[in-house]
Amino acid sequence: MQRNGWIQGKTWSPANEGRAGAAALADAVRRVFELVDLPSPVPGDEPVTTFAGVTQTIGTDGRWYLQLVRIPFWYVETV
Repeated sequence: MQRNGWIQGKTWSPANEGRAGAAALADAVRRVFELVDLPSPVPGDEPVTTFAGVTQTIGTDGRWYLQLVRIPFWYVETV
Protein backbone atom coordinates (compact mmCIF):
# COMPACT_ATOMS: atom_id res chain seq x y z
CA MET A 1 0.00 0.00 0.00
CA GLN A 2 1.38 3.45 -0.90
CA ARG A 3 1.33 5.95 1.95
CA ASN A 4 1.70 9.70 1.48
CA GLY A 5 2.69 12.30 4.04
CA TRP A 6 4.48 15.55 4.80
CA ILE A 7 7.74 16.32 6.56
CA GLN A 8 7.26 19.64 8.34
CA GLY A 9 10.08 21.83 9.56
CA LYS A 10 9.30 24.95 11.59
CA THR A 11 12.03 27.55 11.52
CA TRP A 12 12.22 30.32 14.10
CA SER A 13 14.55 33.28 13.86
CA PRO A 14 14.73 36.60 15.71
CA ALA A 15 12.18 39.01 14.24
CA ASN A 16 14.73 41.81 14.02
CA GLU A 17 16.91 39.78 11.59
CA GLY A 18 14.27 40.04 8.87
CA ARG A 19 13.66 37.39 6.26
CA ALA A 20 17.33 36.66 5.55
CA GLY A 21 17.83 34.60 8.70
CA ALA A 22 14.57 32.74 8.24
CA ALA A 23 15.33 32.05 4.57
CA ALA A 24 18.71 30.56 5.46
CA LEU A 25 17.08 28.18 7.94
CA ALA A 26 14.37 27.16 5.47
CA ASP A 27 17.05 26.48 2.84
CA ALA A 28 18.89 24.24 5.32
CA VAL A 29 15.72 22.19 5.95
CA ARG A 30 15.19 21.78 2.20
CA ARG A 31 18.83 20.72 1.65
CA VAL A 32 18.40 17.89 4.17
CA PHE A 33 14.98 16.54 3.11
CA GLU A 34 14.09 17.69 -0.41
CA LEU A 35 14.35 15.34 -3.43
CA VAL A 36 16.14 12.52 -1.58
CA ASP A 37 15.42 8.89 -0.81
CA LEU A 38 15.49 8.31 2.93
CA PRO A 39 16.17 4.81 4.24
CA SER A 40 13.14 2.83 5.32
CA PRO A 41 12.82 2.25 9.06
CA VAL A 42 12.02 -1.37 8.15
CA PRO A 43 15.11 -3.17 6.78
CA GLY A 44 14.59 -4.37 3.23
CA ASP A 45 11.58 -2.14 2.50
CA GLU A 46 11.59 0.56 -0.19
CA PRO A 47 12.95 3.99 0.74
CA VAL A 48 10.88 7.02 1.69
CA THR A 49 10.87 9.24 -1.42
CA THR A 50 10.61 13.02 -1.01
CA PHE A 51 9.63 15.75 -3.45
CA ALA A 52 10.07 19.51 -3.81
CA GLY A 53 9.02 21.44 -0.73
CA VAL A 54 6.94 24.52 -0.09
CA THR A 55 7.87 27.31 2.32
CA GLN A 56 5.05 29.17 4.02
CA THR A 57 5.64 32.38 5.92
CA ILE A 58 3.62 32.41 9.12
CA GLY A 59 4.87 35.79 10.36
CA THR A 60 6.08 37.24 13.60
CA ASP A 61 4.82 37.56 17.13
CA GLY A 62 7.00 40.63 17.59
CA ARG A 63 9.93 38.64 18.92
CA TRP A 64 10.25 35.61 16.62
CA TYR A 65 9.74 35.13 12.88
CA LEU A 66 8.21 31.76 11.91
CA GLN A 67 8.31 29.91 8.60
CA LEU A 68 6.99 26.45 7.88
CA VAL A 69 8.73 24.19 5.36
CA ARG A 70 6.55 21.32 4.11
CA ILE A 71 8.06 18.53 2.02
CA PRO A 72 5.77 15.82 0.62
CA PHE A 73 6.86 12.18 0.68
CA TRP A 74 5.58 8.70 -0.09
CA TYR A 75 6.56 5.18 0.87
CA VAL A 76 5.25 1.68 0.37
CA GLU A 77 3.95 -0.18 3.41
CA THR A 78 3.60 -3.95 3.28
CA VAL A 79 0.45 -4.95 5.11
